[in-house]
Amino acid sequence: MNKELYEAAARGDSTGVQSALSQGANVNHQNPEECGNTSLHVAARGGYHDVLQILLSAGADVNLKDTRGDTALIEAARGGNCDVVELLLKKGADPSHSSIEGDTALIVAAEEGHYDIVQLLLNNRADRSTANIYGETALVAAASREYANIVQLLSEEDDPNTSVH
Repeated sequence: MNKELYEAAARGDSTGVQSALSQGANVNHQNPEECGNTSLHVAARGGYHDVLQILLSAGADVNLKDTRGDTALIEAARGGNCDVVELLLKKGADPSHSSIEGDTALIVAAEEGHYDIVQLLLNNRADRSTANIYGETALVAAASREYANIVQLLSEEDDPNTSVH
């Protein structure tokens, strides 16, 4: 059932996800063939909001890391899924978690040019000073890829009074 759950989550099939869970699939099963990704990881990467809600309601660990250290939040930020990032943050995803290379959701969002996600993460206390193992911060990532709007956003002062929580 774990394979069925993973595959249903990967294709955004909420009915398939519910079916696999009702048949006893482990919501936190880490797929060894996919670097330890869980169903939550692939649903977040795909932007499948409804599937994520089902998985989270079933007890999915919002901060579980795969073998690369990626969380569902990092996957959602990489995929450009702002509504999914917001949902994960509301469900307790920690924006300070980093991959084994030191990439946080903020760094990944800046690398990919996802302005709205960068803004959302900053509003939820993502640390703009965190650098990955290559010394790259979100600001450096955005600047090296010429995302001027994100560079400007990351250069602004912190506003500690904003959050989705």
